[in-house]
Amino acid sequence: IFKELDERIRLSNLYGVMGNINVNINKLEDAINYYNLAKQIFLSEEMLAKHAQVLILQAECYFTIDNIKNALQNLNEAKEIADNFNMPMLNARYSLLMAKINLNEAEYDEALDFIDESIDIFEEINNKVKLADTQLLKIRILIKMDKLKKASKIYKKVERLVDRLDDNKLSEELKRVSELIN
Repeated sequence: IFKELDERIRLSNLYGVMGNINVNINKLEDAINYYNLAKQIFLSEEMLAKHAQVLILQAECYFTIDNIKNALQNLNEAKEIADNFNMPMLNARYSLLMAKINLNEAEYDEALDFIDESIDIFEEINNKVKLADTQLLKIRILIKMDKLKKASKIYKKVERLVDRLDDNKLSEELKRVSELIN
């Protein structure tokens, strides 16, 4: 029985990896399907933390293909699970995606509330890359709210952080955000 369980767990992890690979090559529908397979196994084996992680990954895919209804459904289910476990990274990713959804829907005050929750968690768990990325999104939200002075202040702080991190993707995003402020 343990061998069969171990094989099912390996299979669900493989489905998760296949989902991630498909995200990286921008085949989001395929990624969603692989994530569904992983979710089914994790749920059947009562591996709720893993199930919640896959729900977030799938929600990110749904958001990217503009299926907000399914993104929100997955996010709410993941949040319910995360609230019963100590999963700060999952809570931060939940808040980050909720901020993106609210920004997309021009609900700037709500987006700002969610992004601040996410920033607090990334600071708490000391994830500097995600912190910088999230702060860059906060700057975009503030620009939409026409709060340029506050956006510029945060930009200077994020600029120093991005310089220390030496991350090309963040440097490129910093450059794009800089063009919006100046």
